[in-house]
Amino acid sequence: MISDLQLRLEAGINRFGGEGLWQRLNYINLDIQAISGPLPKIKGIGRTFPHFGRVQVFPKQFRAVFFDRAGSLLGEFQAGTIHQEGHGPLSNHRSSFYGLSKHRTWNAQDAMYFFGYALTVYFNIPFLLTSLPVRLRPWKNDGLRVDAVFPSEIHSHCRHQRFYFDGGALLVRHDYTADIVSRFASGAHFTSDYVELGGLLIARQRRVFTRFGGLVLPFPVLSAKIRPVEVGLL
Repeated sequence: MISDLQLRLEAGINRFGGEGLWQRLNYINLDIQAISGPLPKIKGIGRTFPHFGRVQVFPKQFRAVFFDRAGSLLGEFQAGTIHQEGHGPLSNHRSSFYGLSKHRTWNAQDAMYFFGYALTVYFNIPFLLTSLPVRLRPWKNDGLRVDAVFPSEIHSHCRHQRFYFDGGALLVRHDYTADIVSRFASGAHFTSDYVELGGLLIARQRRVFTRFGGLVLPFPVLSAKIRPVEVGLL
């Protein structure tokens, strides 16, 4: 028998377009209108790596293709490997973020790795949650909290992540630790300003706040404004 919490997760999947749409989804084209905040500034955005202009995300392939603001191809992330124009492929680039190297300024390959795994996972949610080990708990106002464990073969922020859906089955918060930044880089990632495109629900505003346990600090460390352009279906 399906529990009430399982029904809430199913409602979240339906709210984001449903399983049928997910099976047909091929790619999502995004215009990155702005990426700002202390984290990208410290890591070198606009200095040691370029501002991204357009990103084409293939969620089910865990692939993201990056273009600069002039429309030139920068490279791509695919399941942990970075392909950059004019360079050989870097497989399992995550292994380069070890010890003190986590604190380095990023180059284009580092940035494509971080934003590549982040975007591919973000656009796999909530659909991916049905295939992961999860624990479902009620959240405020008939919402849902999902504690999920990601396998090592999925490149993501960390293994243990938490998702919050409000009473309308909308994903509003995602908690994780950005391991490649620091083991102390715990964040609460809030999504808002949703728009429907091609049947898929996409957040246009993303803001990440530093989190200490249950305490969320009031100033974002990273903010992103995104304009969805196209949803490609098979």
